[in-house]
Amino acid sequence: MRYLSYILSLFLFLFVSCKGEETLSVPSFIEINNPSIQFARLSSSQTCKVNTNVDDIKCEVASGADWCKANYANAELMITVTDNNAYQSRTGCVTLSGKEMKATVTITQDGKGDSIEQVGSDLKIAVKDASSSSNQPGEEIEKTLDGNPATLFHSPWVANE
Repeated sequence: MRYLSYILSLFLFLFVSCKGEETLSVPSFIEINNPSIQFARLSSSQTCKVNTNVDDIKCEVASGADWCKANYANAELMITVTDNNAYQSRTGCVTLSGKEMKATVTITQDGKGDSIEQVGSDLKIAVKDASSSSNQPGEEIEKTLDGNPATLFHSPWVANE
């Protein structure tokens, strides 16, 4: 009897332990290292790193943002914007999607009234040394030597009539 229970126990142990191996599934994910990107008003491009385990990723620019182009390849998202000649800034979205996962980047581009790096089509530069023969009261040239390109120098002017 003991012998029979020993065989049954061994058989039960082998039957239970020989189950097929279970595979663990890793959830799909798409992560963009910078979910919000700011552009100056002139055309330029920026690249973001993308961390994902999804193979077939589609890249889509939101409708109405025809000023923005995006391309995904080799774990990088490249976003290119055209000049913004409007006074106001503009905003758009780029979405990466695949395997029912989505990640979105918000794109904002300065307008003519927002950009501190540019005046018209010129770039502002840091002032190292300057002199002037006249200025608006309280707006002396020395005040522009603070290292901030947003600081403006105002010289006197007269409108032509």
